[in-house]
Amino acid sequence: SLNTSWKSRDRETDNDVGTSIYNETDSGTDLDVDLSAYRIRYLTSDDQARLYHGYGPTIGYYRLRSELIDNTNDETRKGERDDIFVGLSNIIGVEWFRWESVSLFAEYRATLGYTHRTEKGIDDRISRITTTTSNTVALSSNGVRFGLAARF
Repeated sequence: SLNTSWKSRDRETDNDVGTSIYNETDSGTDLDVDLSAYRIRYLTSDDQARLYHGYGPTIGYYRLRSELIDNTNDETRKGERDDIFVGLSNIIGVEWFRWESVSLFAEYRATLGYTHRTEKGIDDRISRITTTTSNTVALSSNGVRFGLAARF
């Protein structure tokens, strides 16, 4: 089984409450790509509902670009963040084969993974660029996911 997800969004928020501290605009772009491959084993063989377990590698990339503009004194601060992720995921779920080639599923996924993060901050008012990197190993969970699966 091969799963992939791709999320991208542009965002802009305006916080104008009349003081220089909060009179700012925050805008940016997020990109989140995730690719997982699982070896699936069905634990039950009921005709319609089947419990399953799976495991496999996961890789991902997350990118955030933001710009914070203080509208009171035209100061701009920009930020960039890139995450590269590799890990091993474990899933357990139930799949309901309601139709011949289409099923509904609910699954829970936990991942043990390594993340390399690079962050860059640009502050125009003092012409300063700061770059930091970090490496993290963590066990994470994405909660329960519901979906529709098609078989070809």
